[in-house]
Amino acid sequence: MLFGLLVSACPVETLGVELPSGGVDAISHEDLRRDVRLLVEGPAAQRFSERLGQMQMLPVALPVALPVGTTCLGRGDGSTVLVAPWPSDPDTATAAAALISVAKAWDLGGGPAHGAILCLLPDGASLQGTGGALLVGPLASGPAVREGASFHSDPADPARPAGRIVYTELQERVKALFRGL
Repeated sequence: MLFGLLVSACPVETLGVELPSGGVDAISHEDLRRDVRLLVEGPAAQRFSERLGQMQMLPVALPVALPVGTTCLGRGDGSTVLVAPWPSDPDTATAAAALISVAKAWDLGGGPAHGAILCLLPDGASLQGTGGALLVGPLASGPAVREGASFHSDPADPARPAGRIVYTELQERVKALFRGL
């Protein structure tokens, strides 16, 4: 009985319990590292859907003129549409991992009031013609840039291994994406 009183008097942080934070604070480099690995190991569309499903996002019809085979999950009316390219290597997987982190941030609070739809283009699909959606490109290195309907950093380096991505810097780029929505 005394032990229960002592434990309940301690702040949870001192017990090694991490409370989930919401909004931009929910974006973590550990999640990004795990999701990049999962997406590259594949099957990417299934992993993407499973992770977004954990954030109560459900499969939806293609919201805009996107290629057949695009995987889209959403919640709400979906007035915000984000699209990531197929994760063929760790660099390009950073875009899909960013969408998963954005979904987690929305799920824990602070997301668009009217909901969002997050999409993964199929393998080999053109990055052109995402009609009204924001295309999130690779974010593995360099400063994040928003140019019209595109948010990205330096071009992807297909030879860069996942271990050479600085995930704390990737975390900051994803936070910038989230803040700009």
